[in-house]
Amino acid sequence: MIYVQKNSSIPSSLARQTSYSGEDVTEQLNSDFHGKCYICEQKESITTYHVEHFVPHRGDVALKYDWNNLFLSCGHCNSVKTARQFDDILNCSDKSHQVEKSIRHYCNPFPREVAVFEVKIPSIKANNTRDLLDKTFNGEHTGFKKLESANLRALLLKEIEDFSDAIEGFEEDVDEKEYYKNKIIQHLNSNSAFTAFKRWIIRDNTKLIGEFGYFI
Repeated sequence: MIYVQKNSSIPSSLARQTSYSGEDVTEQLNSDFHGKCYICEQKESITTYHVEHFVPHRGDVALKYDWNNLFLSCGHCNSVKTARQFDDILNCSDKSHQVEKSIRHYCNPFPREVAVFEVKIPSIKANNTRDLLDKTFNGEHTGFKKLESANLRALLLKEIEDFSDAIEGFEEDVDEKEYYKNKIIQHLNSNSAFTAFKRWIIRDNTKLIGEFGYFI
């Protein structure tokens, strides 16, 4: 989960309060969230998008059509969050929540392990967010969720392996150093999939943070 700066311009369809998922809403959310689910950060492989109410509206009309309360999520994460009632979590669009520094994201590609989330800035919201991320990536509470989580980890591992290859190339291939540097920077961009995991790989390495700290 990374910080997302939402556009301050409110989509006009929300003023009519007939739908919170009009075309202007979905297009703006897709742009603001870089085409990614705000929870898991998967991208190209999403088959079902949801306009999620960050705080469940439970019939509250103001919350239902509040632009600041609308987020882009995938079907998997939305159902996990709803089923487990993860209401009080870090808001990735609120810079004061320090979402990127609050929770360390880690997944060792060799051997194939579960994703690990560690609270670094303690709070109730951070603890709840860690639990949500754990259920999203590692959950096995139903047969389908077990399969969905496994597929999500497979996508994550593929992305981490490509990122790790770029780091190895940057450190060892003198002739292609600039190429690999640019590839690492692209991986660290908010547009990439699973950016939070990649940025923590940089944070965890003294040498890499010196080289690429500016880009996170």
